[in-house]
Order: sequence, then structure tokens, then C-alpha cells
Amino acid sequence: MPRQKLLIAAITFLLLCCPMLVRAQELAATLNGTVSDASGAVIPDAQVTIVQNGVNGVSRTIHTNADGSYTVTNLTPGHYTITVTAPGFKTFSA
Repeated sequence: MPRQKLLIAAITFLLLCCPMLVRAQELAATLNGTVSDASGAVIPDAQVTIVQNGVNGVSRTIHTNADGSYTVTNLTPGHYTITVTAPGFKTFSA
């Protein structure tokens, strides 16, 4: 009888603890890119604005690094408009 109680206690413990050990899936995305001109030369310090299309219209603005690249993290699922501006260049939007 004590062995059966120990087994039930162990199973109960595992059932209660296992959900805490499992990591939930994350519902976010990361966007990476490089800004370059028509000749392929990278454009450092270009302003990149990402606006989520839809109800909440979340907007994030970042600048490219010395290599012309950028990274935006923790984007929620949805459709976005990306606008890139840099001095001396025409504004690009997609």
C-alpha cells in the first residue's frame, strides 16, 4: 500500500511539474535586411521604418549599421510596410 501511494504521488508530481518545464512557442518574428543602392553599395545609417498594417498600426524605426544591415526583433504576425530613407536617396517603400 505505501508503494502505491508513493507511485501516485510521483505521477501527480510529474503531471503538475511537466507543463512548467515545457517552453511555450513564441509568436514573434525577426526581420533582417541590408540597404543598398542600385550599384550594390551598402548605405550606412539609413532610416528603416516598419509599420504594421491593420488595426494597431505598430511602428518601429531603426537605422542601418556601418554594413548597411538592420535587424528588427519581436514583430507580431501580420502585414507590414517598410520605408527606407537616407540623405541623397529617394525614399523607398514596400
